[in-house]
Amino acid sequence: MYPNKKPQALPEIFNGPYGPVVSRAVANVLREAELGKTKIYPLNVCQHDRVTPVEGEYFTLALGEQKTAFVPDRSNMVKPMGNKPDTWMKRGMKPKDFDIVVSGIALEGPDLWVDPRLYWSLFFSARLVKALKAAKLTRRFGLSKCKVVSIH
Repeated sequence: MYPNKKPQALPEIFNGPYGPVVSRAVANVLREAELGKTKIYPLNVCQHDRVTPVEGEYFTLALGEQKTAFVPDRSNMVKPMGNKPDTWMKRGMKPKDFDIVVSGIALEGPDLWVDPRLYWSLFFSARLVKALKAAKLTRRFGLSKCKVVSIH
């Protein structure tokens, strides 16, 4: 079904069979961050024949950190998921800067997390984004800035 051709260079981060997959360069930056319960595991990435390795080293992220910081009533381009109460999903592929609003909880704790209230979410702290940018690794990440608000 798939051609047996060598794939082009893989991005620094992409969705894999077990969650996010990152390059060695990204994994090295992440190892310097506060990851909490999130773990980084080596992953063999193969070509379509499922035998021939893809050039480079890749790692899967076992996302172990959650923060309930997402503020749906102040966010743009989100809609409730029909089958799960209190779970939201983004409309479109990539939110624009400040479409997603989070509470101050986002500023505490680990640098990488998911929010159980926002389907398919992956959040990076400002300090982690700064480290990734310094290493020139964010070009294909599709990052968007979030607005942080105080909730009373």
